[in-house]
Amino acid sequence: LTRALACMSRYGDDITIHVDTDSFCVSATNSSETAYCKFRYERLFFSRYYANINYGESFEAGKLSAKTLLSILKNRSFENAVDRCEISIAEGNPDEREDQDSLASNMIIRLFCKHGKIAITSIEPGVIKTHRIVLSVPLCIGAPCVPESAAESRLTMGPKSIRSMLRHFPPGGPKQDPQLVWVFTYTDVTVHWAKSPLDLKHKEISTQMKLEVTEFETYELASSPITIAFHMREFCATIAYAESMDLTLDLCFTNGADPLFINVRAERGDALFIIGSATAPEDLVKSSQQSQSKSQEASSKTR
Repeated sequence: LTRALACMSRYGDDITIHVDTDSFCVSATNSSETAYCKFRYERLFFSRYYANINYGESFEAGKLSAKTLLSILKNRSFENAVDRCEISIAEGNPDEREDQDSLASNMIIRLFCKHGKIAITSIEPGVIKTHRIVLSVPLCIGAPCVPESAAESRLTMGPKSIRSMLRHFPPGGPKQDPQLVWVFTYTDVTVHWAKSPLDLKHKEISTQMKLEVTEFETYELASSPITIAFHMREFCATIAYAESMDLTLDLCFTNGADPLFINVRAERGDALFIIGSATAPEDLVKSSQQSQSKSQEASSKTR
């Protein structure tokens, strides 16, 4: 769970908690609403799971800071001393005292710490650390659905191969918020920095990598070539999470205008990552040049 929280903190400052009778979900959206991630944990992931709702029902428990929750669950001062963790959500009660924020729900975290070499599981003074976090009302932002299209492309690849390739494109890059351009063909995949019209004019040197289709476990393209571009921040966070869990990534996309969907499946849960893509700046320049060339040809034919 702490690895998921670390990943979500790269997507957005806040996380939203969604609860139903069979699973526990946490999600995050970035401030520009161009990237989204959701982690779903089945009830069997937990040693004990109970939702006080009717079967088949669900509810949004609330929103809280990802870094706040991460700092509690991954506190280096006592992280190795924690034997188990209990998380409960108490809904607000309007009948409580007026001087209290009674309408807000609270997340209560109880960390049962070890005492010497013996794990203390009963309630005893000094061995339980309790934290209470007030949950705010989440915004109603749902995850976009995977588009049903005959032009859907799917790739499957291990995170270590992608990480090895990304080492040639450090996050600092040539710009503060760099974009990577991916060009998919039937034989290979080319990756390079996105170039602005100014970069193209000055013909600046940039890094370019090529991957053979044999690097992928699954490689199914609807057409060729397909070019997509997206920012690195959320993508790198996704790769880091998958690598830390040793999980394979399933990538799905249609064209350069639609989002990139990444699915990561674990034994008792899964994760969905959606990253907005855009047409690469150099592709816009090429398209403009091609349009100008066609118009000039048409003009010369009419003369």
